[in-house]
Amino acid sequence: MSLVLNIKQICHSFGDNKVLDKFSLQLETRGIYVFMGASGCGKTTLLNIIAGLIRPQSGTIESTHKKTAYMFQEARLLPTSSALDNVNLVLGGKKETLPIASEMLSKLGLSDALDKLPDELSGGMKQRVSMARALVYGADLILLDEPFNGLDASTCERVIEILREHANDALVLIVSHNEEYAHMLCCEDHIIRL
Repeated sequence: MSLVLNIKQICHSFGDNKVLDKFSLQLETRGIYVFMGASGCGKTTLLNIIAGLIRPQSGTIESTHKKTAYMFQEARLLPTSSALDNVNLVLGGKKETLPIASEMLSKLGLSDALDKLPDELSGGMKQRVSMARALVYGADLILLDEPFNGLDASTCERVIEILREHANDALVLIVSHNEEYAHMLCCEDHIIRL
């Protein structure tokens, strides 16, 4: 299987704090990988580098993916748009794409929240709206930073099923602190410990 992402000798520091030190990894075209490690070890920084949001101080990333979706730790929803409109926005905001956005929100258990504004949603609901937005985008590289924050166990199980479906067509990289969910998502050799 051809490589979609080749991370070579990435180094990055914040002041005197070196969070990534010659980190290298080759990842396959599809599937789920989970980055785990203590707070401050560079997991989110690595996602930001992969996404091109920050430039590493040294090292390179070679990538063949065409389209990247990123779910940040904080939901980053438009405050004056409904849950449905927040998701539909990444589909171009067209009327004909509303059913696609609605279906993904329903899959994530939010069929009763389509017309609610972000400040009417709980933290876990905002997380799922943010996830729906990332998943409907049609990306072949999906980055999810702590996607299980604020979700109860049964919702997490539903989310894991949906993520597994998406991993058939995309490379899904997840930052998580939850060992149990990491093992539900993928096998041990797809859990990268930083």
